[in-house]
Amino acid sequence: MRARALPILLFLLLLGLYFARIGGFPLQDPDEGRYAEIAREMAVTGDWLTPTLHYVKYFDKPPLLYWSTAALFQVFGQSEGVARIVPAAAGVVTVCITFVLGRSMFGPRAGLMAAIMLATSPLFFLFSQALTTDMLLTACMTATLAALWGARRHPRGLLWPTLAAVFAALGVLAKGLVALVLPGGVALLFLVGMRDWAALRRLLRPTPIMAFTLIAVPWFIAVSWVNPEFVEYFFVKQHFERFSTASVGHPEGPFFYVPVLLAGALPWTVFVPGVLWRGGIRASYRKLRSEDRGFLLLWALAVLVFFSVARAKLPAYILPAFPSLALLSAGCLDLVDRTDSVAAATHRSVVGLVAASVVLAVAGFVGWSFAGPLSDVLGRDRTDVLTVATTLLFAAGGPGVVGSAALVRWSRFRDSSFAPSSLRGVGTVAACTALFLFLSLGARGVVKTSRDVGRAIQALHRPGDLVISYRRLLHGLPFYSQVRAVQAMTYGELGFGQRFAADRRQFFWCDPTRIADAWRSDQRVFIATSRRFEKELGALLNLEPRVLLRDAERVVFVNFDPAREGSTGCEAGDACELPSAPRGRNGDPAVARPSFGSKGEAIPTKGDCS
Repeated sequence: MRARALPILLFLLLLGLYFARIGGFPLQDPDEGRYAEIAREMAVTGDWLTPTLHYVKYFDKPPLLYWSTAALFQVFGQSEGVARIVPAAAGVVTVCITFVLGRSMFGPRAGLMAAIMLATSPLFFLFSQALTTDMLLTACMTATLAALWGARRHPRGLLWPTLAAVFAALGVLAKGLVALVLPGGVALLFLVGMRDWAALRRLLRPTPIMAFTLIAVPWFIAVSWVNPEFVEYFFVKQHFERFSTASVGHPEGPFFYVPVLLAGALPWTVFVPGVLWRGGIRASYRKLRSEDRGFLLLWALAVLVFFSVARAKLPAYILPAFPSLALLSAGCLDLVDRTDSVAAATHRSVVGLVAASVVLAVAGFVGWSFAGPLSDVLGRDRTDVLTVATTLLFAAGGPGVVGSAALVRWSRFRDSSFAPSSLRGVGTVAACTALFLFLSLGARGVVKTSRDVGRAIQALHRPGDLVISYRRLLHGLPFYSQVRAVQAMTYGELGFGQRFAADRRQFFWCDPTRIADAWRSDQRVFIATSRRFEKELGALLNLEPRVLLRDAERVVFVNFDPAREGSTGCEAGDACELPSAPRGRNGDPAVARPSFGSKGEAIPTKGDCS
């Protein structure tokens, strides 16, 4: 009964870890602001075929994340927590698939250890709390590869090949061809290496092919029919050029993922080698069934090599390799029969976590004690420094208390019967790590976000007002303000879509005189921009505009008196609720004004409008 209850208990803890705080911090620009706004526009306009960002066509990614998030918005309303349900659910699903696959390959104890290690890997957990396509792709690829393994283990019928085709199709709708290319390559190499021609033929039967086609292909045909420009942009620019050239994406060197993997899987990149080094790495690996270890190793290497060869690299790209690495590690740990090696590795890992907790606690105390000077040195608002300091103190407490309790308990029971087994050691280290990850999420409140800017504008905006985003694409601005902004002097990733917009002359400006004319008109104007453009904008407008809001990176100007609207401007961390504002000596509202320097500041004549 106890053995049956443990997976259920761990599943409930997993739900709490992954869902409890997804709404506790603002959407981060650019990724979260971008994807939340695309889903919001899809729900508002009712156009589920053509994704739009800032109401222009956006074809960088397929629509599965947008569809699911937009559907959730329609059911539960628009909020940060609702926006993150899909990646959090995808993370939970991936952990569960890993548990089931580990249980089938190596047994229930190994399945639990694999799931625990995967769930508490920092990189995996953090992207389960972020609205991006990467966790959804990871879930689809994990399900596809698990079904491919099932097709090998169950030589009759078309259930597993069809499931593999269904999950691959969903992966293609999540992020594109990579969801077909990587699992397909793994299946081909694995089955050819095993000389399992029967399983390969079953994968190529009409039923799996038809299932894949009916799910993945219709949207691509429909969107290409309505938008002829889609095919070249999506397949050529966003796939082949992103993979092969440095002009698209984020170019990095060939060893970019080595530190990402080592840091992103801590503390398991220390704990697992520590156990196996004394317990016998080669002996444990060789005890695994050859086809299981070969499949998992091929799975991990395919992901790591593919994305290492690609020119565009981001840390989240290697997330699909994490389940296979967790399974390999758990399979080896389950075969270690030396309790002294498990105890030593667990002891070192917990000591390291406790030491890290002490360092974090000291850093948090320093942050609280010197918030003012640190904010000046770091160029951040004082509230941001206090937020991070508070988070450090809370995050240090979790692993510090749990780890210290474990060390005291082990020191009092030194007999071999109490020495931690592999599962007990993994559970102890995971408990410390999970508490740290859970409590550290508060620091995500100090991010690149448009929330304060959008809410400040929404509080005062009324029909007929003009909102301008100057020389910066604020991805989450329309999500938080519920207003479409004019994009002025730079278009960023909207450059492709704006060429096909019927209202491009109204909402995309590359002439600075239009901004100055609008500012001097009778129309109320909001201008949101980066603080580094304050002087430039002041020279363009030839006056000192009122500041509605300013934080460490952004500023919002208005050409009207916000005091008459019940607001006098606010700094970062202020919710901009009306009418709570500071007052001057005479009792009148105090309006913050920037310092623009001399009137001889160069006026911009050309923007980056490509």
